[in-house]
Amino acid sequence: MHRIALILAVVALLAIGGCGGGGGGHSSVGGDSFTQFSNTSIGSSGGVARLASVGEVEFTAGALSLTQPVTVGSTVSAAESQAYAETGAIFQPVDSAGYQVRILLKQQPATETVRVSLDIPADLLNVVSSSIGIHIFARVYETGGQEVLDNYQLLSSTYDATNRKAIADVTAAAFSKTRRTDGLYEAVFMLAVVPGGNVAMRTAGAPQAAYIGSPLAGTLTVNSPFGPRTFNGEQQFHYGVDFATSPDGTDVYAAADGVIEQARLQTINGDEQNPVGTGYGLHLVLRHSDGSATLYAHLSVLSVEKGDPITKGSKIGVSGGVKGAPGSGTSSGPHLHFEYVPSGAVYRSPNRVDPYPCIRADDQPAFFGGILVADNGPANDDVFAVYLDGVLLGRTPKGGSDTFGANNLRPGPKTLRVYCEDDGWEGGDVGTLGITLGEGLVFEDGSTALSDELNWRQEKTYTIIVPSASRTMSRGMPAMPRNTATERNAR
Repeated sequence: MHRIALILAVVALLAIGGCGGGGGGHSSVGGDSFTQFSNTSIGSSGGVARLASVGEVEFTAGALSLTQPVTVGSTVSAAESQAYAETGAIFQPVDSAGYQVRILLKQQPATETVRVSLDIPADLLNVVSSSIGIHIFARVYETGGQEVLDNYQLLSSTYDATNRKAIADVTAAAFSKTRRTDGLYEAVFMLAVVPGGNVAMRTAGAPQAAYIGSPLAGTLTVNSPFGPRTFNGEQQFHYGVDFATSPDGTDVYAAADGVIEQARLQTINGDEQNPVGTGYGLHLVLRHSDGSATLYAHLSVLSVEKGDPITKGSKIGVSGGVKGAPGSGTSSGPHLHFEYVPSGAVYRSPNRVDPYPCIRADDQPAFFGGILVADNGPANDDVFAVYLDGVLLGRTPKGGSDTFGANNLRPGPKTLRVYCEDDGWEGGDVGTLGITLGEGLVFEDGSTALSDELNWRQEKTYTIIVPSASRTMSRGMPAMPRNTATERNAR
């Protein structure tokens, strides 16, 4: 298929000059204050819109059904920087460019038809390494369920070291006319470096990271799943899962061990006087022990504070979401909005993934595709802490299936360390350990399974090899499957 690349090369802001339709300094198109911009007419056969010193935009044939001007411009907006700081922090950005790149056009393009390539400024280029990757962020408007969100999302990007560019394919969901009053569709991009180098992504599947606990007790009912959807004829993408809750509030529980990183109300331009808030409203971000994070939004009560250490399964808040109620943000009905962001330093994806397949009750057997650690003795009474290259991934629960799984790991040789925290007899017995590998992972000797014994408070290490991805995701907006089941007994 003919590919159109959108290449936006970004330069140092003080060096930006005029180009195309824009002159030096700040220019205006439809009320937008651009440091520079260009206009190019593109029709149904596709085309390229170039902006000197900033880059170019290409659309595939059929992306646009009408011939229209495509504007590419760069801006420096304090409001956009604040929006990025509020909603992009969950990705733990190391540094970011202080400007935005915008695309304006008259219609939303057909899905998966635009490619974005941003030139990397020297200060960010110096930070990029095998453990620090550079990615393009897009501000994405989400509606169509019981909420309205307008947050920055990470687009899984490719790093072109030769040409010093970050490249990501963009779906129609990145283009929205909701923020504007002139009817134009707008896409807003930023560039940032985050933990985890740029690696090929595995094809979407279940699950995409470590197993986590359920944020709610009992049966989970999905009101709105993770993934693409259409609302009022526009293509959108929902980056979390909305679980049904009681209008009177339902207790919310931590999905993993960790520390509370955010416990606050999302506001408009820092307006703390509005108790309802906007977007997420009252929400929590829990940073897991492996560097991943889960987000819990539209809460009515926070039971924890920023900095609190948290144990998996402990109560952290009470759901809300009733329209207009304090803490509800832009929710229109009671529910819990739940997100999962794996650590890019451990897993292949630093992006939001579907949390639903990762939720597993302690008494349910594990589906795994990476590492599965289990107590393989008859008593199911051992607890093992599982570390990968020194990072605590999680623990096997005592009793039940007594297993812990981690999937979609970054490629390369790894040191797996297992520590026996509880052998069932406080030192009077041995822990019976079983490790099984999948997704092409192997031990040093080429095997994929082993059994071992550990005394109480003893640890052992094993070398495993994680292969490079054999199948890749071709789009910046992850093509995660929609959930077909609407209920799951997860606790």
